[in-house]
Amino acid sequence: KEFNNIPKLEEEAILFEITKQKKTLELDEHNFLKLTNSLAISKLNLGKNFNPYIEDNQNFYSIIYGCPLINKKINQLKLISIIYKEDINQFKKIDGQFLALLINKKSNKITILSDRFNGINLFYAVLEEKLLCSSSYYVLAKELKNQDKFEWSDKIIYDLIRMNRVFGYSTYDAKSKFLPPATVLEYDFKTLKEKKYWVPNFKKKNYKSPKDAGNLYIKKLSNSIFNLINSEKNKKVVLFLSGGHDSRSILSLVKRQITCITTAYKKNNEVKIAEKCATKSNQKFIFCQLTNDHLIYYFDEAIKICSGFHSFADAFFIGINRNIVNNNQVAIHGHGLDYLFQGSYLPTEWFKLFGKPTFFKVPRITKLPFSEDFIKNVPYRVKGVDVNKYIKYENRYFIYKELVSRIDEIRKKYATASSSKFDYWDMLLVDT
Repeated sequence: KEFNNIPKLEEEAILFEITKQKKTLELDEHNFLKLTNSLAISKLNLGKNFNPYIEDNQNFYSIIYGCPLINKKINQLKLISIIYKEDINQFKKIDGQFLALLINKKSNKITILSDRFNGINLFYAVLEEKLLCSSSYYVLAKELKNQDKFEWSDKIIYDLIRMNRVFGYSTYDAKSKFLPPATVLEYDFKTLKEKKYWVPNFKKKNYKSPKDAGNLYIKKLSNSIFNLINSEKNKKVVLFLSGGHDSRSILSLVKRQITCITTAYKKNNEVKIAEKCATKSNQKFIFCQLTNDHLIYYFDEAIKICSGFHSFADAFFIGINRNIVNNNQVAIHGHGLDYLFQGSYLPTEWFKLFGKPTFFKVPRITKLPFSEDFIKNVPYRVKGVDVNKYIKYENRYFIYKELVSRIDEIRKKYATASSSKFDYWDMLLVDT
């Protein structure tokens, strides 16, 4: 009953086009903002639910989305100052989930900054003396088609069919790209540059005992939760709670009253575990039961949101009633903790005893090159279907090798002489 609100991606996605012209701009267009005599933002949609922070003065125009954390406090003004001063050494000290845009009105230089884990997506395309950007690839591609600039690319067409997700920074067209994490994008209407300001370190640390490692994990996770929700004293907090390791870990460390929400098609064991955890923690619990045709009802919007970059089949939270989750609340979840800290996707297999699997894992032996082993064995790949049956024979080799090549590029970007095959799998999971 709670799922009765269909979001409209075109209304909620970020979209803007920054234009420079040699003659004085005299556009009279909807959602048009003139910055200087030759510089303007048009097609401006700030994003209905992104709550942007805007600063506009004689030196620059800036929009900050999300929650940039500087010295453990949300500080949009400090981030703007760092970007304006081009202090790249300070970028690596910024934490949190954010996307930042700054347009220098004197030099006409555009700077865009992404956070370390793509908390807010951005797709962009350079069109002559224009930069077109959106948080949604669907919206960006639609705008490219409106401007007759869309050209199909055959680079990533195989990824979703075989792997349920897309690797790298290419898109389905030849003009646009995905902005990588921890990246400074600079464009002065002549050249476009991308610079990494932080790269994750995959070198493993050895601890005296599992207890020491566990205590550090709890400390880090507690600090992260505290930084994200404790500064929001005037807003209620909603936790998307499942019966799994991720969200239960967060629930155990939250030190304030929250509302726990669980979605499922029926009240199964996972729902019962989630409800029991919420009750034991003295937190409010809401079970949103999905109808059997939930994904059919929300199919169009789920497809738009995913835009062909990952499977739409897990769109369980789409359409939640605004009375439960709205702009006056902060919604959190724990996606990623299982594979980052439990090694869920590492190249292992179950240890067998008398021919039957146990609960213990051992490293899986393979003679294949890393990229091919990854494609054939990563758990979230499409299984039970021979996807090659749906690909023309003459195209199979090319698109498979293209996928192998991009996976190799990601590995090479992070790898060092001491990297292990376990590190390689971590690299593929963390990138984008």
